Amino acid sequence: MATAIAQSNLPASAQSLVDGFISSGLSGGVDQIPSGIPPQYIPTVLNVLYDAITQGTRWAAFTAAIFVSFGALSSLLIPNPRAKTQATTKTLPIQQPIIVGRRVRVVVIAEFIAIVGLLASISWDYQQNLYMQQWFSNNAPPVGFLLNDHVGPVLVAIAGVGLLVWKSLPRRSPPKENPASVE
Repeated sequence: MATAIAQSNLPASAQSLVDGFISSGLSGGVDQIPSGIPPQYIPTVLNVLYDAITQGTRWAAFTAAIFVSFGALSSLLIPNPRAKTQATTKTLPIQQPIIVGRRVRVVVIAEFIAIVGLLASISWDYQQNLYMQQWFSNNAPPVGFLLNDHVGPVLVAIAGVGLLVWKSLPRRSPPKENPASVE
């Protein structure tokens, strides 16, 4: 960000004001430009700030994608709790697969909550960032629609909760025929 400020056509006094504003952590928000910057340089300052926010968002989304990918890959390493059985072997109920199943369910729910949270934060950032809105409207309008007004996180949350409820419902097994009653 400091290089973008240095490369801009701002005078040295305005550059030091902007640098101090950025160093304060943008606690007042991007729209509250510090006083002392000449009015003709305010669009340049806003361009630098919006570009920096867009770059930061891009890297945050990239980092989130890496974590989600690693989570998906790690789920492939979870062993299948159902043991393969043969018709002639006797099966005994084992309590450990239920524990593994519960652990897997907790991991899946935690990943789901993390994904919805990340999507909600990206959607919030989309609503705050005019450059991000413009980029999505020019390059990927359907994604912009899903990020606008938290439509995407709500749809993902509804679909995810529906899948979790569907998977947690008890399944009915078909009735087994008794070989002695068949004539």
